[in-house]
Amino acid sequence: MASLDNVYDAIRSAIPTYTGFSTKQEIENPYSLEDNPNQFLTDSWGVILESGAKSDKDSIVESYIMTTDRAISVVLSRAVYNMNTDVKNLLLDTKTIRNNFLSQSKFGILRGGEEIVYIGDNGVNFINNEKFKFIYTKIDFTFEIIETIN
Repeated sequence: MASLDNVYDAIRSAIPTYTGFSTKQEIENPYSLEDNPNQFLTDSWGVILESGAKSDKDSIVESYIMTTDRAISVVLSRAVYNMNTDVKNLLLDTKTIRNNFLSQSKFGILRGGEEIVYIGDNGVNFINNEKFKFIYTKIDFTFEIIETIN
């Protein structure tokens, strides 16, 4: 059984370790990309904890166990130097994240019965500030987390 904080930490550790993103920076504020300094958007990633809900698989029989479906998103961003090349690289990064997340062996924190479901992504989006142009995408997953409660 995992807890939300353990899953969050595992994701933040796994992204640079398993995806080959060790040269990318973690975005300081993935919830509001425009509020980050430019250097945190150049070639970066971030994790967003989204809404959670009681899972359909939650069992009343085991009163000390709670199953939650938690939406968790990964944001990827890149500076734009050559739009076609940078869009292609962002899409490849998206595929890398998706494939690694769906390989549950990479997330040893999850236990039997817990799962990761790929929901989709929001396509390529554009940020244009005064000096730089950036593209980004948000990749959405649902993590089924089984926790012990007191």
